[in-house]
Amino acid sequence: MDKGKKECAWSSWKGQVVDLLHWRDLKQSGLVFGSVLLLLFSLTQFSVVSVIAYLALAVLSATISFRIYKSVLQAVQKTDEGHPFKAYLEVEVALSTDQISKYVEKTQLYINSTVKELRRLFLVQDLVDSIKFAVLMWLLTYVGALFNGLTLMILAVISMFSMPVVYEKYQTQIDQYLGLVRTQVNSIMGKSTLLSGRISDEQLNESLTNLLLKAVDVFRAHLKQAIGPIAHHATGFYLTLKALRGVAGMSLLHKQISHTDITSVCGNVQVHTHDPMQDGVEGDYSRAT
Repeated sequence: MDKGKKECAWSSWKGQVVDLLHWRDLKQSGLVFGSVLLLLFSLTQFSVVSVIAYLALAVLSATISFRIYKSVLQAVQKTDEGHPFKAYLEVEVALSTDQISKYVEKTQLYINSTVKELRRLFLVQDLVDSIKFAVLMWLLTYVGALFNGLTLMILAVISMFSMPVVYEKYQTQIDQYLGLVRTQVNSIMGKSTLLSGRISDEQLNESLTNLLLKAVDVFRAHLKQAIGPIAHHATGFYLTLKALRGVAGMSLLHKQISHTDITSVCGNVQVHTHDPMQDGVEGDYSRAT
């Protein structure tokens, strides 16, 4: 009985999500879509702590204002309607032990499977799968250079709320093009499977190893090309700094020499003051003598 209720609740929740993404109710879908986009754009401008604090303040301002408004209205009309959020306060929001255990078991299952898969890929249990994973990570480096995590999340939300509507409207044309693409991919995969069946495992491993070595050489060349200008500018900056240090040292030495010369000259030269009145007195005294 409990299992049937859970499956019914899951199907109901899934149907609500589908209706939300297909814009069955424009107001509800628009509210959710706008709120999520506003939250993500806020995270691009502010920190997580600031966004949480502002959201909490906004919700508290709305609820406190509505509570005060209803209290004043009840006092004026002399009615006793009770707490305005009484219906929401009586809703059961606690998770049962069975639900927590179920979610913990699912999370543990996903974590264990992910760890095992990563171990298999990183320790090269299957060379082809590891190379595919390396190519995927290499492609993700270009995606990361163009977009950050928040930008990808914004694009994902926009796609979730737009692609189902577009597919529902142009389903025939999209299915036709997807069928052509699927046919081409299946033909290519079939040819590659046939080719891999004709060659031995050693030849396949050797070919994949040579391909990986070529990819490493190409990456090394690109890395050298990218680091070359940086090293050139760093060398120029180092030489310029060294030259400036030399000039500063020469200037400091020149100042020290000049200060030493001036001090020595001032120490050797005696300063004589000329007083015409003293000269006149000395002349008169010599003539009188």
